[in-house]
Amino acid sequence: ALSLVEQQKVEVDLYSVTQEVTRLYANIVEMDTRLELLQLLRQNVEDRITKVRAGVEAGTVLASNLLILQAEVLGIAQRIDEARSTRTGLIAVMNVYTGDSLAPATAFRMPVPETALKDSITRPEMNLFNYQSTSYSAQRRLIDAGTRPQLKGVFQGGIGKPGLNIL
Repeated sequence: ALSLVEQQKVEVDLYSVTQEVTRLYANIVEMDTRLELLQLLRQNVEDRITKVRAGVEAGTVLASNLLILQAEVLGIAQRIDEARSTRTGLIAVMNVYTGDSLAPATAFRMPVPETALKDSITRPEMNLFNYQSTSYSAQRRLIDAGTRPQLKGVFQGGIGKPGLNIL
C-alpha cells in the first residue's frame, strides 16, 4: 500500500509538471498573438504617419501631431521587443521543463479543443487520496492486531526409562 502511495505521488508531481508545461505553451501562444496585434498596430500608426506627414507638408496639420505619432511608433516597438524577449524566456523555461531544445523561432499554434466532455473527473490526486486511505486502513488493522489479547500455550513432554538413570 505504501509503494502505491509513493508511485501515485510521483504521478501527481508529473501531472503538475504537465500543467506547468501547458501553462507555458499557452503563454507562448498568447505572446505570438500579442506580437501579431502589435505588428498590426504599428502598421496602422505608420499609415497614419504617412497621412499626417502629407498634411504637415500641405500645412493643414501641426507638426506636433506627427511627432506624437512617431513617439507612439517607438512605444509600440518597445512593446514588441518586450513581447519577443518574454517569448524567448518562456521558451527557455519550457526547454528546462521538457529537456528539449526548442529554437526561439519555433512556431506554436493553438491545439484543437476536445469536443467530448468527460463525465468524471480523473486527476492523480484523487487516486493518491484513495491509495493513502487504503494504506491508512492497512496500518490501522496492523495496530489493532498488535493490541488484541493473544492466547499462547506451552506444551512440554518427555520420555524416561525406569532404572538407575532417572533422566
